[in-house]
Amino acid sequence: MICKKTYLTVRDLSRDGEHVRAANVVYNSQLAAYFLGLTSSRVNRYITETLCEELVTVPLPPSSPNLSVLKSFQDIDTETARLFALTAADKILIEDFLHYSLPDALRTTPGPGRHCTRRVDDSGALEPELSDYATTFMRVVKATFGGERKVAATIYTEPQAARLPVRMITLRLDAADAKPVSVEPIRVDGLLDRLSEFHSHQLQPGASGSSVAGSGFQRVAYLFHAGSEGGMRVMNLTIVKPDECRYWSRSMAMRDADQLAGTIITAAAHKPAAA
Repeated sequence: MICKKTYLTVRDLSRDGEHVRAANVVYNSQLAAYFLGLTSSRVNRYITETLCEELVTVPLPPSSPNLSVLKSFQDIDTETARLFALTAADKILIEDFLHYSLPDALRTTPGPGRHCTRRVDDSGALEPELSDYATTFMRVVKATFGGERKVAATIYTEPQAARLPVRMITLRLDAADAKPVSVEPIRVDGLLDRLSEFHSHQLQPGASGSSVAGSGFQRVAYLFHAGSEGGMRVMNLTIVKPDECRYWSRSMAMRDADQLAGTIITAAAHKPAAA
């Protein structure tokens, strides 16, 4: 029986009510919010509601949970992940969509995705967003090219009094034994000036090379360059992006790492064979 265009009453014809129990968990989970946020015609609009025909499209797992052990929404999300066999990558996509993408779509003012990255969090940990980005990026690279691959990341942080509109991170793809993620201060004034100039001339709306101010401009730079560690040649990738959380999320790291892997595989395929 339909009570209203956005509400349903249902009857479970199974003997033990397994479908209702499963729905009770799934519809209260982040997975349902993620699914409807991507598929609904209204959830990510100014009218935040779901229609009946959209509500019934939310998938249910093949087995039902034991509701008596679920005490919190975190328990619900954990159980939903188990029922659907969600991977770590799946969870990252869901969490980042709900934390960054959906709030931005629903707000008229800048949401969390457009906030500046933190240099230190409340617990005292340095560079929480960029550290998570680097860790996720390296996990994808190792999953693609092998867990034995030595990859390290260096996050560059500017002085408190000279905050830049961009952030920079360098990933060493054949690194010697080193700390996986390190944070280094930018000590050279010339580098601060060059990064600020790079943002003004290349990454900002209306920069040289853009067709019209505010459109057709490049906001991200990927710079490949060789280096040396312990007498060995090391390939480095330096990434420069605006200082906004949406550019440094874990899901963005997954996308960037996939693009890097695709570039490496394509270049290897076109490499001329040795004589």
